[in-house]
Amino acid sequence: PPAAPLRGARPGAAGGVSWRDVVGLAGRGVRRRPGRATLTVLAVALAAALFSALLTISRTAEVRVLDQLADGGPLAGIEVAPAAPDPTQVDQDDAEPGEPRVLDDAALSEIADVPGVDTVIPLVSQRVAVVAPEPVVLADGTEARIRHNRYQHGRTRGVLFETMVGADLGRADDLPVTVLAGRLPADGSTVEVAVTPTWLARFDLERTDAARMVGVEVEIGSPRTIDDRIRGRWTRAEIVGVVAQEATPGAVVAPIEVVQAAREWSLLGEDDDASDSPYSGAFVVAAGLDRVAAVRNGIHDVGYSTSAPENLIASVQRYLRVVE
Repeated sequence: PPAAPLRGARPGAAGGVSWRDVVGLAGRGVRRRPGRATLTVLAVALAAALFSALLTISRTAEVRVLDQLADGGPLAGIEVAPAAPDPTQVDQDDAEPGEPRVLDDAALSEIADVPGVDTVIPLVSQRVAVVAPEPVVLADGTEARIRHNRYQHGRTRGVLFETMVGADLGRADDLPVTVLAGRLPADGSTVEVAVTPTWLARFDLERTDAARMVGVEVEIGSPRTIDDRIRGRWTRAEIVGVVAQEATPGAVVAPIEVVQAAREWSLLGEDDDASDSPYSGAFVVAAGLDRVAAVRNGIHDVGYSTSAPENLIASVQRYLRVVE
C-alpha cells in the first residue's frame, strides 16, 4: 500500500517534503523551545569564533618564528678567536685557531665594518677561584656539597677553579644565552653573577635543580703570581640566575666590567702564559642567516679565526624554503 504522507506536507508535493516544509517545521521547533535553540546558535557561533582565533594565532606565531629565523639573531652568530685563521680549517664549523693574535678595540672596529655584520660583542674570560659555603644551603632549604674531594679547601669551605665569562649583558638578546632560572646579572653590577649547568654538576645537581641554586652567595678570587706566591683579589657575589650559554666556555657569567677588573689584577703578576689580547674573543651577529658565510670570509680577511654552525644554518634555510 502507498505510504501515508508526512504530517504537515502539502498534498501532491513531489517527494513528500519541500524546503518550505522544512523551514516551517524548524520554525515551529524554535517557537516551542526558544531557549534550546538560542543555546545551540550561541554554541556554534562560539566554536566558530574560537576556531578562527586559533588559526589566526597559530599563523601569526608561525610568521614571527620564521621572520626571526630569517633575521638570524644568535643563530646567525659567529665566534671570533684572538688568533689568526688556520688555512686548513677555514671551511670547518668548529675551526681550530692558528697563531695567537691580539684582539683589541681597533680589530673589533675593523670587524664591525665587514659587510653583513649587524652586531659585534666583545668577550672577556678569566680563570678564578670560586669559594662556596660548605655545605651550600639551597633555596629550598636543602644542602648540597661539592662532588669531588679534590676541590676541598680548608675545613668548612670548598673552592672551585672556574672560568668567568664577561660580556655586555645589556645586549644579551644578541648572545646565545638562555636563562634557565632566575635572571641575568644587572648590567654593570659588581655583586651579581650567573652560573651554568657546569656549575650545577659540581654539586651533583641537574638542570631541573637550577632554581634551587639561585640566591647562593659565593666569593670569587682573581689570582696574581708574585715570586712564586699566589695572591687573590676577592669579591662577594650572589648567584642571581642559572643560564645556558654558548658564547665562550665558562661556568660563571658576569658583566664585562667585573671580568676586566679581575683580568687586570691578574696581569699585574708574573704569569708568563697570560695573553696580551684585551679580549678573549668576540661574538659577531650577521645581518641574516644567508650572510653568515660571507661574514666569516670577511673576518678571515681581517685576519681572525672564526667558528659558526654553518651546517645547522643550511638545514634551517632548507626548512624555511620548504615552509615558504
